[in-house]
Amino acid sequence: MWSENCRRMMKGYEPKELTMIGEQVFYMLLCLRYGLKIEAMRVWRRISRKLVGKDK
Repeated sequence: MWSENCRRMMKGYEPKELTMIGEQVFYMLLCLRYGLKIEAMRVWRRISRKLVGKDK
């Protein structure tokens, strides 16, 4: 049930089971972590494209 609650909260829905505040904070931090990781990958791609473009 943990993974289902996690998925529901990441999508913005209420969890099926009652969750403690600590668990909700954990889910929010997990979303933030993955969001920052995705953004860092986008920035890295932009930088690497610019570097490769200058070498040609």
